[in-house]
Amino acid sequence: MFAILAIAGLWYLMRSMPIPGLRLAILPAIGVLALAVFMTASRSGLLGLVVCAIAIMMDEGTNIRSLLSIAIAGALVMLLVIQFVPQRALDRITNMPGTAAAQQGEGSGSLERRQRTWEIALDLFTDSPVFGVGMGNWEVARFLKDPAHSTSAPHSSYLLALVEGGILCFAAFMYLLWQTWRDLQLVERRMRDAGSGLSELLWIVKSAKVSFVVLIFFSAFADLWQLVILFWLVGLAIVMRRLVEQHDLREAVAY
Repeated sequence: MFAILAIAGLWYLMRSMPIPGLRLAILPAIGVLALAVFMTASRSGLLGLVVCAIAIMMDEGTNIRSLLSIAIAGALVMLLVIQFVPQRALDRITNMPGTAAAQQGEGSGSLERRQRTWEIALDLFTDSPVFGVGMGNWEVARFLKDPAHSTSAPHSSYLLALVEGGILCFAAFMYLLWQTWRDLQLVERRMRDAGSGLSELLWIVKSAKVSFVVLIFFSAFADLWQLVILFWLVGLAIVMRRLVEQHDLREAVAY
């Protein structure tokens, strides 16, 4: 996931550079980071990479320059994947749920274990839907519930919040994500205004937005709700909003 978030940051840093040669110099770094995702053979990593690409394309729009940059980056990634990613890793990373290969192909056992884990998590939630089993008690609760006495993680931040904290914790988690998204949108609108003295920081906000979208998606397949990067993005949104509000206040006082 960190490689995907780094791709978002490098992309918007590249787009903010006034010199075309410097932009092209960053493309190989983006290609190598994308290659790292393929080398992990992580299906959720591949889906996260796709979500990142879609979010960037939606943000960039359909202008020729952005489409050309995306095409060059995509071609570079495909070239690196063909040259360096082992076939076994490709077989696993493309073995998605709902396909025929998911039943017996590379990584099928992982899909079955994750499905079983999610079923147990939902059972634990229905047993204690309001307050959950208690923060940090997932492993004990699963050990007691699972006939195999496994203690592996639920591999979903949303399920972990539901199981450990119940619906109240889950609602608070959703509110935190929603408010952070609102802050990032507000800051982006303000920085886009003509004559804004903070327009040079716009690339940071745009990369944070894409990173936040990827993190929200990735949280469905990984235990990220206690990860420091989430609260780094939350803190960035708060700081950027205060920066914009203070800038607007100084402008108003000046006039």
